Amino acid sequence: MSTFTRNVLMSILLAMLLAICDGHDAIADHQVHVHITNDLSPEGGVNTSLSVHCKTQKKDLGGQEMAYRSHFEFVFSPSIIRGETRMDCDVEWDGPVRSFVAYLHRTGRTVDQEFVFGR
Repeated sequence: MSTFTRNVLMSILLAMLLAICDGHDAIADHQVHVHITNDLSPEGGVNTSLSVHCKTQKKDLGGQEMAYRSHFEFVFSPSIIRGETRMDCDVEWDGPVRSFVAYLHRTGRTVDQEFVFGR
């Protein structure tokens, strides 16, 4: 390979690398806010607590015990390395555990999420 060809290829590679890094900063700076609210009305005068446990493949936020009318919020930046960020949550009150996807990022578009649990 000639020196000229090698220099052209290295210049193209460097330009691509800089473009990727610039895109990474733009996306990583945007944070997603996920809000969860316990609006489970009291039954028989007794407040209903809500257990919440959220996690991604790499990060576990741990369990939260939420009293009636309380809020739980977490903030994170979507991953651009893997191309997908998924936040799964398990919730439980008065019985079985229910699971839902709190956030799914695939397209480069980030949107804050809000979930209200009530009767």
